[in-house]
Amino acid sequence: MLGPQGLPILPVVKFAKVEALGNDFILVEAQALRSRHALWARRLCDRRSGIGADGLLLVARVRGELSVRIFNADGSEAELSGNGLRCVAAYAYRRGWIRGRAVDVRTGAGVVPQTLRTRRGRLLSVTSLLPAARLPARPRPPAVVLWGRRHQPVLVEVGNPHAVLEVDRFDPAAFRRVGALLERHRRFPQGVNVEFARRRSRGELEIWIWERGVGETQASGSGAAAAYAALRSRGRIGVAARVKMAGGVLEVAQRGGRIAVSGPAQVRFAGELL
Repeated sequence: MLGPQGLPILPVVKFAKVEALGNDFILVEAQALRSRHALWARRLCDRRSGIGADGLLLVARVRGELSVRIFNADGSEAELSGNGLRCVAAYAYRRGWIRGRAVDVRTGAGVVPQTLRTRRGRLLSVTSLLPAARLPARPRPPAVVLWGRRHQPVLVEVGNPHAVLEVDRFDPAAFRRVGALLERHRRFPQGVNVEFARRRSRGELEIWIWERGVGETQASGSGAAAAYAALRSRGRIGVAARVKMAGGVLEVAQRGGRIAVSGPAQVRFAGELL
């Protein structure tokens, strides 16, 4: 039976609100929502009529293995989310699902190993080993004009697709226009995440994020990894770097062929969907 919004009428569903540097998610254990995931994502992530979030995380635990499906606020499904994965680890830690300090999480982009740093039972940070960065030559992102100059984005894949533009200043109004243009450009039928990166030094960069299916966000773990990989491919960044975003700082480094992204994640509150 369907309710007035076209969603199934379900028993009470428990959820947790989780966030990492202001990038927030609604986390639900997967067995509670068995269908119409895109509809649920749009309804629950709406910041006016729903709980409000950048995305929906559906977490499953089967025979001790964790997996997650990630839905953006517009209902589209993402391969992975760097911040979302750290939030899954934070939730699993709070639930007592993790023994020791390591856990693997299966995603649409493969298994992502995660390491937890704790002190006296308190979670301090999580490190996710994202897939190795690829810089495919195709599809070639279209050049865009900013401040009267042409900028050529760098296409980067870290389990999900990104277009990174190196800039020398921040202009949010222009970035919103360009981000929306690139996100759904015909060359990217599945959409693309967009980062504007400004190098501060060999060990630090700052990024502004336009996320596929969401829009402007405070932080992005995979976006930080993609920007790092794009600038590193040009010799602009060292082996490790601090990536500053509106929501805070992530530590990014090359590690064993993968990209390690380290930062906080929190379970903020829990509730019930009636």
